[in-house]
Amino acid sequence: NSVFAFLETANLAADSFTAVFASSTGRQYKIDYCNDFASTSNWTWLEATADWFPGNGALTNWVDDGSETEPPPSEATGRVYRAKVSFR
Repeated sequence: NSVFAFLETANLAADSFTAVFASSTGRQYKIDYCNDFASTSNWTWLEATADWFPGNGALTNWVDDGSETEPPPSEATGRVYRAKVSFR
């Protein structure tokens, strides 16, 4: 597994957050989040996507609409995200 940076991020609405990253066909991806960005040494990562999802060989948009994260983006302060990729 590997972790990489998002290419672009945006708050498209007050209650959602969108991340864009390059994905590859044949790879699987998962998004995690942490609500405690201020704590620089002990981040607790939580799953924003319960399952791995397939890459499409293009830019992939992932939207945090609050359905899989708590609290929802509109109420989160200090939240950070990471995308993981599986090469299996």
